[in-house]
Amino acid sequence: MTKEDLLMAHFHGKLSGNEEEEFQALVEGDPYFAAEVAALTSSRTVFAEDAAANQADGWKKLSSAIDAETFKPANQNNPMRLSWLQTACVAAFAVACWHFAAVPLLTPEDAPITMASPTAAGPTLQVVFADEVSLSKVNEILYALDGSVVSGPSAIGIYRVEFADEAGKKAALETLGQRPDIVSEILNE
Repeated sequence: MTKEDLLMAHFHGKLSGNEEEEFQALVEGDPYFAAEVAALTSSRTVFAEDAAANQADGWKKLSSAIDAETFKPANQNNPMRLSWLQTACVAAFAVACWHFAAVPLLTPEDAPITMASPTAAGPTLQVVFADEVSLSKVNEILYALDGSVVSGPSAIGIYRVEFADEAGKKAALETLGQRPDIVSEILNE
């Protein structure tokens, strides 16, 4: 057996009578081997003491942890909490589903499209009245010309005026063209 095998067998208590004699001869004859045996023997003693102390402390820690633990029921029935991002995603998904699924299914295919501004049945003119002209004066002038406002005034002050026929439109164009004090601009459609 090698020195290492003898050393391991000695600490495990597996040396026979002849091997024990060989081990003792090595300890007495080789000072380095004797020092190694002494170091391992003292370290085993220290580790054994620490292990016993740690085992006692370990049981104390475990029993205090078990005593301190409060048991909770398996089902708490707590409401589910969502983060702001999850809530925003759910809301966006709901809007998208409504827009792309529900609205097309609930809207009939033959539903008429409603225009933002009404269409005129007869001929029309676009008229921009002067800034100082009041709304009552505009209504008075259009009543005299047999015209009616279809839409307006727009953001830039344009009125769309409808007439009964082409002759009424032509007469209004001539009359309004001669009144620069009332009309700023006339656009013929």
